[in-house]
Amino acid sequence: MLKPTRNDATLDHTTAAWCVAALVVGIIVAQVSPHPDASKVVAVLLLLGAGWVAAATFLTHGAGDSLLCEVLRLPEDFHALGIVTLRLRLVNAHRRRPALFLQSHVRVRADGRMLPSPPFITPQLAPREAVELEWSITINMRGEHEIVDLRVRRCFPGSLVVCEQIFLLQHRMLALPAVYRLQDRAVQLLIGRRHAAGRQHASPAAMEDFIGVRSYRAGDNPRHIHLVTSLRMPEYPMELAVREFEDPTDDDVCLVLDTGIAEDEEDRELLLYRHEKSLSFSVALCRLLCGRKYRVRFRFLDADGKARDLRIQHPVRDLARLESLLARVKPISSRKAVQQLLGKQAGLGEAAVLFISLREIAEERRQPRLAVLSVTPDWQMSLVREVVDS
Repeated sequence: MLKPTRNDATLDHTTAAWCVAALVVGIIVAQVSPHPDASKVVAVLLLLGAGWVAAATFLTHGAGDSLLCEVLRLPEDFHALGIVTLRLRLVNAHRRRPALFLQSHVRVRADGRMLPSPPFITPQLAPREAVELEWSITINMRGEHEIVDLRVRRCFPGSLVVCEQIFLLQHRMLALPAVYRLQDRAVQLLIGRRHAAGRQHASPAAMEDFIGVRSYRAGDNPRHIHLVTSLRMPEYPMELAVREFEDPTDDDVCLVLDTGIAEDEEDRELLLYRHEKSLSFSVALCRLLCGRKYRVRFRFLDADGKARDLRIQHPVRDLARLESLLARVKPISSRKAVQQLLGKQAGLGEAAVLFISLREIAEERRQPRLAVLSVTPDWQMSLVREVVDS
């Protein structure tokens, strides 16, 4: 159970203004009215109003000061445009007094801005009872976010004060790039590139290509099953072993992400928008290529100029690492550094190189000697089948 870290009581300026206005109007009416008992009537009305305000202020300040908060569910890492659920339980720990007219909301810090949630209104919370609070949160921006606190506000109608209790949550969460689904024809990007730079055969050409055995994966050729090793496996026949003929350190495809956006770039806002979409496209392309059993290498430069290099071999573990890296990446101000990385990778000649570009002008037109294929922003969006938003 969380106890409130702060209990604030502030003056309700609206109620105070109405009280002053009612007093002024009552005095004026008592002075100008020709009726002999006008002052008595005004005095009774003012006393009734003052009694209501006093009672409302007492109920606001005295009831609901024994609230506790229990965390039921905090969101973990999620994808941008997805929906995450936050569930809390608010408990009135007092033995006798109910908590009246509660308004609860959480605050989320996203990209340096504080975003309050819609209020959850509880007219009455009886003693020793609890109410569950639930919010569905949708965040469009990737990056690190924080659920800062829960704020419970109490104000009985007519009260001169507003009481607020603050429960610190301070839960950090990471919004990963949005999930794209690509069309199957995206694999056609490799036509003519794989044979030019990547491996050129999918089956052994000679006995010396054999390098060992590994666990069977869906799609492997049944002819390559190693029967002797399979019989020794504890979960045989549900688990099999196959011969490995190719060097797993070789890459079929190398994706180089364009992160170069200069501070004085003319179309900087447009490029930043394209940058966000290129991150989601890159993850989706890696997921598609891994599903087709390509060995993928992913390279990019982050804001401090450090080169990031990740081999995507396991479709779950490695893609999760890639998404975590891309959730925090920021553009680098030097385009020249990105071009140097691209040129260095193209010069290796070890794999087909795809350049995920932020600009419509293909990079190989600028530097014809580079053996790369630039996937421009329009081309990227033409390959997207759907955007998964939940």
